[in-house]
Amino acid sequence: MQALILFAHGSRDPAWRAPFDLVAARVRALRPDVPIELAFLEHASPSLPDAVEALVARGAAAVKIVPLFLGIGGHLRKDLPALVAAISDRHPGLAVATTPALGESPEVLEAVAAWLRDLA
Repeated sequence: MQALILFAHGSRDPAWRAPFDLVAARVRALRPDVPIELAFLEHASPSLPDAVEALVARGAAAVKIVPLFLGIGGHLRKDLPALVAAISDRHPGLAVATTPALGESPEVLEAVAAWLRDLA
């Protein structure tokens, strides 16, 4: 079974995660056939390794990690690959892949531009 992890930075402010919870709920509604977890790099739960553990316990054989980051910085260049390597070491039979960051999607950038256009 293929599973999806929406991966965000995290914050100490619990209200910060509300939009990410809404996105995860919306994706779950659109794809009820795909197990979906939301995970955070820091300051919020679950962590990426914990989300993977939950999905493996549910029978996931493959996990696709979607970074919900607009820009690519050290977290995506260094932290995420290290986390993925540790996950792969812990679960050698699990197929783990990452997608480009949210901010690299032309569709997302176009939607943001359209939203900003309508604010003027």
